[in-house]
Amino acid sequence: VLYLDDDILVGPRTPDLFAAVPCGELGAVVELHKPQTWHGMHWRSACELYELPGCEPKRWRLFNSGLLLLSQRHRSLVEDWQRHKLACRVLCDQLFLNAVAQRERLCVRELGSAFNYVGSELRRPAAK
Repeated sequence: VLYLDDDILVGPRTPDLFAAVPCGELGAVVELHKPQTWHGMHWRSACELYELPGCEPKRWRLFNSGLLLLSQRHRSLVEDWQRHKLACRVLCDQLFLNAVAQRERLCVRELGSAFNYVGSELRRPAAK
């Protein structure tokens, strides 16, 4: 299943993501453009909210939940998302899905920022 936020555009030259991501891996865009301090801060929140054991936020990077390529192996991720009342103020679905992916030890295949370029970052390349 390819899950897309409502603000993602799919162009005619979009490559076949189903061919690019091995079955069983979660295809997502990791927020590599953000500093590690941003990742650490949000991972600490996810660890506290969703009681992740052995949390090491300094090592982890968040994936963006705006585009996800999921297989049957990710059924629990989607079912948990549908049942769970999200308990945060910022990045609620993203923190929850990252926490569940970490808890389930899912393998995340980094797709690259071209597949979910964050609008708030658009000014940086446009200024160049």
